[in-house]
Amino acid sequence: GGQQIFIFRPKDLGAEDWHFEQEPLPQGLIWELLEYEPTAVCRAAFLGDTATIQAASKKEVKVGGERFGLTPLQHAAASNQPLAAQALLHAHAAVGQVNHMGLSALHVAALCGHVEVLSLLVAHKDITLNALDVQLGRSALHLAAMEGEHSVVRALLPLPGLAVSAPDKDGVTALGHAARRNHTDVVKALLKDRH
Repeated sequence: GGQQIFIFRPKDLGAEDWHFEQEPLPQGLIWELLEYEPTAVCRAAFLGDTATIQAASKKEVKVGGERFGLTPLQHAAASNQPLAAQALLHAHAAVGQVNHMGLSALHVAALCGHVEVLSLLVAHKDITLNALDVQLGRSALHLAAMEGEHSVVRALLPLPGLAVSAPDKDGVTALGHAARRNHTDVVKALLKDRH
């Protein structure tokens, strides 16, 4: 096959952020590894190759990898490729399609702290701003607050219709997640929004 893309999630204490990287593996961390062969358009989105995206068929811009269901738009969100995301949206990529964990591109951008891609997604007419992942019932706001992504929280808060006080499946709000993890800047932003 072609080049493989590796997606890593650090498991050690104090490393709560999602990391989307290519080889080599960082030293000293215990990693959960997803290894798969991405589609050509997924690879192009991950690397910011807009020419390949523009040449792709409508089906290719919507289809994720068979094993994990990661779409080209989720790859662009994960690797912070706003031009690739814009090209995919222009080519009618399915903005709300979810992967094997029930995460959409909006969830991925929020988790990774990629505000520029997130801004493109929330401006799309078909976005479901308060969509919940299927595993834990968390919105993009929950995930950003939980991960301490202050810039993402600030970008989401002014959006009309955002369910700021909605709980996840465990009954925890975005404010609760931020407070539990001592993300004081996020807590302050969420409290300020209440007033």
